[in-house]
Amino acid sequence: MMMTRTEGAADAAIAEYVEDLELTLRDLPRGRRRELVADLRAHIAEARAQLPDPSDEVAVLLILARLGQPTDIAAEERQDFAPAAGADGGPGWREPAALVLLLFGGFVAGFGWLAGVVLLWWSPRWTVGEKVLGTLVIPGGLATSATLILSGLVGGYACDGTGCDGPHIGSIIEVAVLALAPIVVSAILASRGLDRRRRG
Repeated sequence: MMMTRTEGAADAAIAEYVEDLELTLRDLPRGRRRELVADLRAHIAEARAQLPDPSDEVAVLLILARLGQPTDIAAEERQDFAPAAGADGGPGWREPAALVLLLFGGFVAGFGWLAGVVLLWWSPRWTVGEKVLGTLVIPGGLATSATLILSGLVGGYACDGTGCDGPHIGSIIEVAVLALAPIVVSAILASRGLDRRRRG
């Protein structure tokens, strides 16, 4: 089959290659997948700019051939992530452990929660933004929430010389936020980290 030497054909070949690569990488963490595709796009653009004729489809196909098949690139990337993943390519032990410790580790003299933070940042399956969220909301997890609620810092009663009223709506909301925030954050981390392979 005769290949046309048009810029459109060269662009189509690159687009098809990148699309195949993204499909084969779909079980890797989204952040790493985007980084790898962006790096390859930049490499292709740089190599293409050095061609005598950047619209030469045959020359562009040779560039893509030197990069390797998308399946081979994806297989190499999976090997890099293998130590942090289970045998099926899913998350290993530290992701579930991180979630449990972030939620309940604060009851172990605070040390358990800190261990959860270490595991959270150690895992490659969460983005930096998700790791910051898991660290800051709420430090200490449910232990901190319970301490603040039981100490009366929130959810208290309003008292004056004639007696005490029930808790104000603002205090009730504060209690709800403190109680639910660590649980909601753990659910977010679970959905975006543990189930990332299925989300693709």
